[in-house]
Amino acid sequence: MEESVNRRERKREKKRCEIVDAAEQLFFSQGYSNTTMDQIAEKSDLSKGAIYFYFKSKEEIFRHIILRTLSSFGTRINEAFEREESGIMKLYESGKAIKDFFNEDRNHFEVLFFHHFSQMGPISHSTLPIEESLDEQIKRESDRLIEKAREVILLGMRDGSIRSDIDPTLTLFTLHGMLIGLIRIASVDEEYYLKHFNISFDNLVETAFSVIGEAIEPHTHGAEDLSCDGKKVSH
Repeated sequence: MEESVNRRERKREKKRCEIVDAAEQLFFSQGYSNTTMDQIAEKSDLSKGAIYFYFKSKEEIFRHIILRTLSSFGTRINEAFEREESGIMKLYESGKAIKDFFNEDRNHFEVLFFHHFSQMGPISHSTLPIEESLDEQIKRESDRLIEKAREVILLGMRDGSIRSDIDPTLTLFTLHGMLIGLIRIASVDEEYYLKHFNISFDNLVETAFSVIGEAIEPHTHGAEDLSCDGKKVSH
């Protein structure tokens, strides 16, 4: 009996994922407001009634997309934080994880960050629905990751890989703002930078990491910077 129930649940979840996948394709190709439940049903090869059996509304499908993206993003950052590395290397790895997530899946990144960027205040896209409960879930996860990043900076200050005379919270939000600012530029103006200056998003991030290294790593004679890929760059 229990096995039968579990099998039904797996089948139900599989069907829900298929609907979400179909809706994502439509949302990203033609926009949330231009997508109807009829179109989602057609894309999913289901009747409209079947769609409503699994989801109450288009908003609920979008909510599922946000939560799935949030989980995937959080997993990537946690993996970077859990590495057996110095504080500075954990910080570089987390920045690289954010950069890679953006490069590999810009649609999801922009929906998650530029629709709702909890610590910096919401960037409102009026055509995208966010319920208050979901807003709180996003904020909680963002707060958790930010606190984890602060702990990584403190670890670096203790292990000597990060200067001990800097404010960890102020440093965190400065780095945070730099990286998201670069990603914001890339999402809006990357073609312009490539065309007029031959500068890619990766070029910008590499330079940002070099500047960050100069600012927060201990100043010792013959020190070496690290690129966002963890490679040493001699002065």
